[in-house]
Amino acid sequence: MLSSMLRVLLPSWNFFDRAGDQFELQIQKSDSWQNFFESAQPPRNFSNLFLNGPYNLRLAYKSNIDRFMSEAQGLTRTEIEALESYQFILRMISFERAISDYKFRIILSNGEEVFRSDV
Repeated sequence: MLSSMLRVLLPSWNFFDRAGDQFELQIQKSDSWQNFFESAQPPRNFSNLFLNGPYNLRLAYKSNIDRFMSEAQGLTRTEIEALESYQFILRMISFERAISDYKFRIILSNGEEVFRSDV
Protein backbone atom coordinates (compact mmCIF):
# COMPACT_ATOMS: atom_id res chain seq x y z
CA MET A 1 0.00 0.00 0.00
CA LEU A 2 2.72 2.44 0.99
CA SER A 3 4.81 1.58 -2.06
CA SER A 4 1.82 2.25 -4.34
CA MET A 5 1.35 5.67 -2.79
CA LEU A 6 5.04 6.45 -3.22
CA ARG A 7 4.88 5.51 -6.91
CA VAL A 8 2.12 8.06 -7.38
CA LEU A 9 4.11 10.77 -5.63
CA LEU A 10 7.47 9.85 -7.19
CA PRO A 11 6.83 8.85 -10.81
CA SER A 12 9.33 7.01 -12.93
CA TRP A 13 10.89 9.01 -15.75
CA ASN A 14 11.86 5.94 -17.79
CA PHE A 15 9.24 6.70 -20.43
CA PHE A 16 11.55 9.37 -21.89
CA ASP A 17 13.98 6.63 -22.88
CA ARG A 18 11.33 4.83 -24.91
CA ALA A 19 9.74 7.83 -26.61
CA GLY A 20 11.42 7.18 -29.96
CA ASP A 21 14.46 5.87 -31.71
CA GLN A 22 17.77 6.61 -30.04
CA PHE A 23 20.75 7.40 -32.25
CA GLU A 24 24.08 5.82 -31.43
CA LEU A 25 27.41 7.14 -32.69
CA GLN A 26 30.01 4.49 -33.53
CA ILE A 27 33.58 5.03 -34.64
CA GLN A 28 35.88 2.73 -36.61
CA LYS A 29 39.63 3.01 -36.22
CA SER A 30 40.80 -0.25 -37.75
CA ASP A 31 38.29 -2.98 -38.58
CA SER A 32 35.91 -2.92 -35.62
CA TRP A 33 33.15 -0.48 -34.75
CA GLN A 34 32.89 0.76 -31.18
CA ASN A 35 30.27 2.84 -29.44
CA PHE A 36 31.59 6.37 -28.96
CA PHE A 37 29.84 6.91 -25.65
CA GLU A 38 30.81 3.63 -23.95
CA SER A 39 34.50 4.46 -23.82
CA ALA A 40 33.82 8.11 -22.99
CA GLN A 41 31.69 7.28 -19.94
CA PRO A 42 32.48 9.73 -17.13
CA PRO A 43 32.73 8.31 -13.60
CA ARG A 44 29.67 8.56 -11.36
CA ASN A 45 29.90 9.89 -7.85
CA PHE A 46 27.99 12.02 -5.37
CA SER A 47 29.50 15.30 -6.54
CA ASN A 48 27.86 14.76 -9.97
CA LEU A 49 24.61 15.89 -8.37
CA PHE A 50 26.07 19.39 -8.09
CA LEU A 51 29.00 19.62 -10.53
CA ASN A 52 27.99 17.74 -13.62
CA GLY A 53 30.27 19.00 -16.38
CA PRO A 54 31.18 15.64 -18.01
CA TYR A 55 27.53 14.54 -18.19
CA ASN A 56 26.44 17.92 -19.54
CA LEU A 57 29.06 17.64 -22.27
CA ARG A 58 27.85 14.12 -23.08
CA LEU A 59 24.27 15.39 -23.29
CA ALA A 60 25.39 18.18 -25.63
CA TYR A 61 27.11 15.59 -27.84
CA LYS A 62 23.98 13.45 -28.02
CA SER A 63 21.79 16.49 -28.70
CA ASN A 64 24.07 17.45 -31.58
CA ILE A 65 23.73 13.97 -33.08
CA ASP A 66 19.93 14.30 -32.91
CA ARG A 67 20.17 17.75 -34.49
CA PHE A 68 22.43 16.44 -37.25
CA MET A 69 20.05 13.61 -38.10
CA SER A 70 17.08 15.98 -38.33
CA GLU A 71 19.02 18.48 -40.48
CA ALA A 72 20.54 15.87 -42.83
CA GLN A 73 17.28 14.40 -44.08
CA GLY A 74 16.93 14.88 -47.82
CA LEU A 75 20.30 16.57 -48.33
CA THR A 76 23.12 15.57 -50.66
CA ARG A 77 26.49 14.42 -49.31
CA THR A 78 28.05 17.81 -50.11
CA GLU A 79 25.28 19.67 -48.29
CA ILE A 80 25.56 17.31 -45.31
CA GLU A 81 29.30 17.88 -45.00
CA ALA A 82 28.70 21.64 -44.94
CA LEU A 83 26.35 21.40 -41.94
CA GLU A 84 27.62 22.86 -38.68
CA SER A 85 26.32 19.84 -36.76
CA TYR A 86 28.32 17.49 -39.03
CA GLN A 87 31.49 19.53 -38.50
CA PHE A 88 30.86 19.47 -34.75
CA ILE A 89 30.67 15.65 -34.80
CA LEU A 90 34.04 15.52 -36.56
CA ARG A 91 35.60 17.88 -34.00
CA MET A 92 33.95 16.01 -31.14
CA ILE A 93 35.46 12.67 -32.21
CA SER A 94 38.90 14.19 -32.82
CA PHE A 95 38.83 15.93 -29.43
CA GLU A 96 37.60 13.00 -27.33
CA ARG A 97 39.64 10.28 -29.03
CA ALA A 98 42.70 12.26 -30.17
CA ILE A 99 42.61 10.44 -33.51
CA SER A 100 42.57 11.74 -37.05
CA ASP A 101 42.12 8.63 -39.21
CA TYR A 102 38.66 7.21 -38.53
CA LYS A 103 35.19 6.66 -39.92
CA PHE A 104 31.96 7.09 -38.05
CA ARG A 105 28.43 5.92 -38.48
CA ILE A 106 25.14 6.60 -36.76
CA ILE A 107 22.83 3.71 -36.08
CA LEU A 108 19.42 3.39 -34.49
CA SER A 109 18.95 1.57 -31.19
CA ASN A 110 17.73 -1.48 -33.17
CA GLY A 111 21.06 -1.66 -35.08
CA GLU A 112 19.90 -0.18 -38.39
CA GLU A 113 22.55 2.07 -39.94
CA VAL A 114 21.20 5.48 -40.93
CA PHE A 115 24.39 7.37 -41.80
CA ARG A 116 28.03 6.52 -42.58
CA SER A 117 30.83 9.05 -43.02
CA ASP A 118 33.29 9.13 -45.87
CA VAL A 119 36.07 10.61 -43.72
